[in-house]
Amino acid sequence: MWCTKRRCSNHRVTHCRQIIRDSLITGIFRWYEEAKLPEFRPKVAIKDFTPPPAISNSTLCHASNTNWTKAAGYKIDSDERKERCRRLTSDVTSRLTIVLNNYCSNIYMTDVADNKPIRECMTCHSDKGKISNTNANMSCDACHTESVGHKIFSDIHYKLMKSK
Repeated sequence: MWCTKRRCSNHRVTHCRQIIRDSLITGIFRWYEEAKLPEFRPKVAIKDFTPPPAISNSTLCHASNTNWTKAAGYKIDSDERKERCRRLTSDVTSRLTIVLNNYCSNIYMTDVADNKPIRECMTCHSDKGKISNTNANMSCDACHTESVGHKIFSDIHYKLMKSK
C-alpha cells in the first residue's frame, strides 16, 4: 500500500512539474510571438545598425526572419538580419532569465492569456481530438490559413459539436 501511494504521489509531482514547465515554455513562446523585438541595444554592436523592432507572429526562426525582412525591407541574407538575430538571442536569454528567476523566487505568474484560435484548432488537431495530428504551443494562424477541408467540412462539424 505504501508503494502505491508513493508512486501516486510521485506521479502527481511529475504531472505538476509538467504543467509548470509547459506554462513557462508557452509564456516564452507567446511573448516572442507578440513582442516587438529586438529590444536589446549592445554597448558595442558588431554592426553599426539598429534593427527596427517588429512583431514576429511566430516562434519559428524562418517565419520570424521572413516576417521581419518583409516589415523592415532587408534581404534574408543581409548583415542587418544577422544583427537582428544576435540581438534576439540576447532578448530571449534575458526574458528566460527573468522568468526562471521569478519562478525560483516563487513570484512567477503566467502572463499567457487563453488563446482562442489555438484552443479551437487543438479541439480537433491535438492528441485529444479526432484528427490528432499536431502538438503546438504557438499561434496556428501565423502560418496556416483556412484549408479547403475546413471550408468544406467546418460548418457541418461545428454544428455537430454544438448540438452535443
